[in-house]
Amino acid sequence: MRKILLVDDDKFFQRDLKTMVFPCMFATDEMKKALEIVEKESVDLVLLDLDLKKPGKDGIEILNAIRKNHRREDLPILILTRYPDMVNTPTIAVLANGVIGKPVNARKLKSTVEEVINNKLVFCNNTPKGFAQDIDVLLRTES
Repeated sequence: MRKILLVDDDKFFQRDLKTMVFPCMFATDEMKKALEIVEKESVDLVLLDLDLKKPGKDGIEILNAIRKNHRREDLPILILTRYPDMVNTPTIAVLANGVIGKPVNARKLKSTVEEVINNKLVFCNNTPKGFAQDIDVLLRTES
């Protein structure tokens, strides 16, 4: 069974995804907790909402922090957003494995997750080691 980490501040979405799609899913809306789960659990993939609404939470910051974890820099990450056309940026293209628009189709989400995990469609496989050092440069140039 796949272990998925969902970082999303919608508790109903967390519950529905865990109940209907990914029973072995971890869910949080906090950066610190997300990073702990990535570090301690062997999750197969992260679903990350860029549209976090709570103060002090930034999806790009969380994405950046996960990618800087050199032990898990090849961890697949799929971005969830209500505005998929607006996140077409160099940072997202380099750091994430794909973007999925909300609302999500559960069947499509599950098949996309399986495809990414099974086929190892991970951008890091084609990227030199140590690419995480360049993330800050990307983030600064987009600001």
